[in-house]
Amino acid sequence: MSTTNIALPYAAAADDEFAQLISHEQAVLGSMLASEQAILDVSEILTDQMFYRPAHGEIYRCLLAMHANGEPIDPELLGVALEKRGQLNKIPDRLLYLHTLQAVHAAPLSATYYADIIAEKAERRRWLQAAQQIHQLAQAGASLDIADLRDRAQAAVDTVTTAHTTGAGYTNLADLRGEHLARLKDIQDGLVPPGLPTGLRDLDQVLGGLKAGQMIIVAGRPGMGKSTLALDMVRNTVIRESKNVLVCSLEMTESEVLDRVVSAEGRVRLTEMNTKGKLQPQDYQHIDDAYDRLVSGGLLAVDGTPNQTISQMRAAARRIKAQQGLDLIVIDYLQLMSSGGRYESRQQEISEYSRQIKIMAQQLEVPVVALSQLNRASDQRQDKRPALSDLRESGSLEQDADVVLLVHRPEVYDKDDRPGEADLMIVKHRAGPMATVGVASQLHYSRFVDMA
Repeated sequence: MSTTNIALPYAAAADDEFAQLISHEQAVLGSMLASEQAILDVSEILTDQMFYRPAHGEIYRCLLAMHANGEPIDPELLGVALEKRGQLNKIPDRLLYLHTLQAVHAAPLSATYYADIIAEKAERRRWLQAAQQIHQLAQAGASLDIADLRDRAQAAVDTVTTAHTTGAGYTNLADLRGEHLARLKDIQDGLVPPGLPTGLRDLDQVLGGLKAGQMIIVAGRPGMGKSTLALDMVRNTVIRESKNVLVCSLEMTESEVLDRVVSAEGRVRLTEMNTKGKLQPQDYQHIDDAYDRLVSGGLLAVDGTPNQTISQMRAAARRIKAQQGLDLIVIDYLQLMSSGGRYESRQQEISEYSRQIKIMAQQLEVPVVALSQLNRASDQRQDKRPALSDLRESGSLEQDADVVLLVHRPEVYDKDDRPGEADLMIVKHRAGPMATVGVASQLHYSRFVDMA
């Protein structure tokens, strides 16, 4: 710092550790008053919430606003801006303090050094707060259900881990040219698939597979085959691609999911698997063969806990990714999720689920396939075909999703209308064309297959 012998109100009142932290905050703010470059550099490291003294956070926020508006900056003008925001009276000695800040500014390179220290100290404080919250939760006793305790504790940890960045980081895309061209060449040469294959040839041709960070909504009216389609993707990923999948099944138990996977892979009728005396010796052989292919593939992790929250799903996904790697998440289905909190409306609640699922896909760098119900609007149409606007309870699903795929089987409404066929209607595709893909429905085997 250029000046070290000026006594400041905060520093005089604090103990040694916090006096040093406060002096770092003062040096950073002083640098921002003195240099536009300091504003640009520091804004990539800090948020106003990272300052120990709330008044320093207010000064920081005001400086950023003035800079964003192209306003000239000096202590006097900063004082005017703070007064307009009703914050000047929170600053000790008011204008005198602002002038003193400018006198203790750090050198440009030192400003980022001090900013890094402030950010680190802020994160440590958040960890202490999270630890205190978890300690209090653990002491709540029988008044707090253990599942709720886990969810709230995970939420406390998530608050820390997602708040350490200002979101101001960026990548110069020109620097990615070589890597990008190499990836495109690998895709064109067939060395790397553009995304995770679904197992359905024509669907993959349109989507290019399921890509990391994507949120894919599979929606339909009850009985259309949403879960069947999702488990087709799961089965292909685990058995054909030898990759790892987490299925968060809020509708079916782990045993029911396994029944469907084995039925589809072994080509054994699902109804016969669950009816006394129906299985024949050859069926048992097909089931054993299906098991062999399943266990020799990737990991298939199924959580059949009812009323799962997004925090629980995220915690399970992070554990699997850290321990064994994770390539796909399937949620069946959205409307059965539990929030663990209170919302003004169901629409608001589903909107929050949607946002959190998209964030989870991006943070974990895996595709997330989320199933959703459609409302009854399609039942009232003459052709019975669903539309994007039929997504139930929230327009946020439509906005957040990278792909929306509607499952439609005409024979549900008229048994003579294309029996054994289904339409996979891609009604939103952020990275490509919209299309309708025809597939054969073999629901007695719990699967869809490509048309011959």
